[in-house]
Amino acid sequence: MQIYRDSLHSQLSPTDLAHYVCRDGYVVFISTRIRQRTLAKEVRKLLDEEGISIVEGETNSPNSCMCVVDHERLNLSDLLDKAAQFDYEQYDKNP
Repeated sequence: MQIYRDSLHSQLSPTDLAHYVCRDGYVVFISTRIRQRTLAKEVRKLLDEEGISIVEGETNSPNSCMCVVDHERLNLSDLLDKAAQFDYEQYDKNP
């Protein structure tokens, strides 16, 4: 699993995030909550044009990761659990 991180030096692109959903069935990313939600809406628009229906949700601490899932391919609840665990493990290694 990879968690993409938004920063001043490397901003996430809605087009790239939509590509990851098409390729992998999901994408997980971190930014500010407002930016995460804005990006998720932009990804939804792009994928709607492709006929791909998504669902999204956010994990809890240590970070609030946004998970966007092609709901025909994967289960959001499972991905939220996996992303939270993976994020926790990464945070534990590099607090």
